[in-house]
Amino acid sequence: MQRPLSKSMVGSGGGRGRWLRNRYWILRHGKSIPNEKGLIVSSMENGILAEYELAAQGVDQATLAGHSFKQILLETNTRLENVRLCYSPFSRTTHTAKMVASVLDIPFEGPQCKVMPELRERYFGPSFELKSHDKVNFCLHFCSRFFAISLLHRYREELMVSYLNIICPLSPIVSTPRFGIWM
Repeated sequence: MQRPLSKSMVGSGGGRGRWLRNRYWILRHGKSIPNEKGLIVSSMENGILAEYELAAQGVDQATLAGHSFKQILLETNTRLENVRLCYSPFSRTTHTAKMVASVLDIPFEGPQCKVMPELRERYFGPSFELKSHDKVNFCLHFCSRFFAISLLHRYREELMVSYLNIICPLSPIVSTPRFGIWM
């Protein structure tokens, strides 16, 4: 069992910790074309298609997020060469990352921007792929409650260890006003 990070390793208050000096800004993709159509796109083969990238409103959202991030970088005296943009291969996240990189004047094809397949959307399966959100909402609600209870009972110890080792150390980072979670 891995032990949780101590306060001296994470840092306390506004100062930087001894061990963790990276800062993370978490950004959800902007409104996508599937969002507008109410479709679920979760498979890699569909997710990478250009027809499922950002809608016009999503482009505006990503651009605005880029400007917000740029302001944070200025306020924290963070140099642009220290910024890395990591995103999933899905077209909606790639498009979002391109818009943010453009605002920051970072070359998207350069070493500061990296596609990371492990950040991809979870695959909901062929029963849900390209189906309407409206048609599957009840099923997702019912299934999520059923599976959450079943998984919690079966894996409660492992889930608690994961929570202690992953979520607890991240909570001060994510809840700091400098770092945004954009929905």
